[in-house]
Amino acid sequence: MKELKDVPEARDITHILKVTGRYYLEGVEEQLSRHSVLCSPVLLLQKHRKEDINWQNSEYYGIRKDALDLLAHRVLQSNQLMEQSLFTLSTLLGYTFLGPGFKNSQPRGGDGKVINPL
Repeated sequence: MKELKDVPEARDITHILKVTGRYYLEGVEEQLSRHSVLCSPVLLLQKHRKEDINWQNSEYYGIRKDALDLLAHRVLQSNQLMEQSLFTLSTLLGYTFLGPGFKNSQPRGGDGKVINPL
C-alpha cells in the first residue's frame, strides 16, 4: 500500500477497485465514470448488504486510495471477516452502491451460490 501511494503513475488514482477473480463486471468502467463525476465516496459497494447482521458482501468493492490502510488495519487487527470490517467502515465513512448490479452466472467459491445480479 505504501508503494502504491509513492508510485508516480498512481498519483492521480483516487480509488482502488477490488473484484474477486472469478467475476467479470460488464460495464463497470461506465459505472465508475458516473460515480467519479457525481461524487467522491469513500466506498463504492455492491448492493448486497445485510444491516441486521452487519454484513457487506465483498465480491467487489471500490475504496478511496487514502482509506485502504484503514480497511486493511481493521481486517488485520479486529479479528473480523472482511465483510464485517467493510460494513463497519462503510457506516463510519460513508458509501454509495456501484451499479444496479452486474449480470453473473459464476457461483461463489465457499457455498456455490450464484448471486445474480451481483
